[in-house]
Amino acid sequence: MVRAYVENGSKFTRGKTRVKKEFDDLVTASFKGTKKLNDTEYRVPIHYETDADLKAQLDDLLQEINHIADLRNCVVDDVSIKNEATKRYWRDYEGRWES
Repeated sequence: MVRAYVENGSKFTRGKTRVKKEFDDLVTASFKGTKKLNDTEYRVPIHYETDADLKAQLDDLLQEINHIADLRNCVVDDVSIKNEATKRYWRDYEGRWES
């Protein structure tokens, strides 16, 4: 499951809705079988063979999320990635799962 919390970059920025729409388009186009659970959560099936392969896919996804937000002068306050089967979270800076 991927959760992404996006906020406007300042009180003068009004791009949060567009960012969420573009993120929705990105995830559904990039990952077949994606289900939108609510405004900030997606069930995203990611197929990988090694943790290095998974890390590369997640790095690309996180980079794209931040790029989309940056284009609209928004910020991504938090992104969490959880493996629902094992109940573990992805530790991005370490490139591995953690309980």
